Amino acid sequence: MVTVAIYKRELLKLFKRSPFIWGISLYVIFLIYCYVNVGLQFQQSFNSFLENSSFSVQQTLNYLATADISDPLRNPLHVVSPSNAIGYSLAIVNSFGPWFIAIIAAFLFGIEYRHQTVKQLRSRRMTKVEILLGKIFSIATIIVLFLSICIVTGYIMSFITPRIFDMPVDIISNEQIMLDQSLLQIVGTFISLFLWGIFTAFITVITKSLFTGIIIGIAYPIIESLFLHDLSFSEYLPLYIQKSMLPILFEKSSGDMISFHPLSHIYSLNESIFYTLLYISLFIIMLLFVLKKQKVSIL
Repeated sequence: MVTVAIYKRELLKLFKRSPFIWGISLYVIFLIYCYVNVGLQFQQSFNSFLENSSFSVQQTLNYLATADISDPLRNPLHVVSPSNAIGYSLAIVNSFGPWFIAIIAAFLFGIEYRHQTVKQLRSRRMTKVEILLGKIFSIATIIVLFLSICIVTGYIMSFITPRIFDMPVDIISNEQIMLDQSLLQIVGTFISLFLWGIFTAFITVITKSLFTGIIIGIAYPIIESLFLHDLSFSEYLPLYIQKSMLPILFEKSSGDMISFHPLSHIYSLNESIFYTLLYISLFIIMLLFVLKKQKVSIL
């Protein structure tokens, strides 16, 4: 019950903070922008196709109805269609979502260090393990809420965008939502975001600094991508393993704006998920070890 109380306390703390609300709002705006951008690209490509070919509007529509999904003119219709709302929304989430979750995790684990609220926690006879679990569950809940908001927003935009830009998505309306694929995309995205949340939490606790946790949590993916990517051991690093999931999960869902390129050594989906979970477990174990060794009665 103590863990539940801590869990509720941490969530209430987040919902009272404007950075959390602003972060969610900015992501919703960015997701809407991505849909609008696809609509604009299709409109321009469609008009250009009509000008440069001898096709009439109806002939072009007939062509789109039989074209392959990879066709540059047809692909935007697939991207913004309701059947792909989950895939495209989560592809957008995977582009910058780790940074948002890193900030949230640093805040959850670093606010006690910054405001010296240790006594309030310890006076309630809360053990470090209970407080740690409460904060971890809070991160998981925020990720689920974040994903839910983005998926709902994407689904709404999948109906609005075609109307605004006169996109004939009805010609591909027979496409069905692949529940198995969508479930894998949701699970893969959750695991990916959870990894960076726990990693940032570990950095925040080991440095006892909220700002250091935020900086490293945001900077590490960039550092690994730019400076460690070509090293011999890069394929064993967490970002490399986590990114192996993206080309597999979102190969046909991301569109031109959000794309994930195959890595030099690609893990299978099962391997990538398994090793990502191992990294999550490792960071949680190290997090608990650091907390027990710290002389400051924190968390």
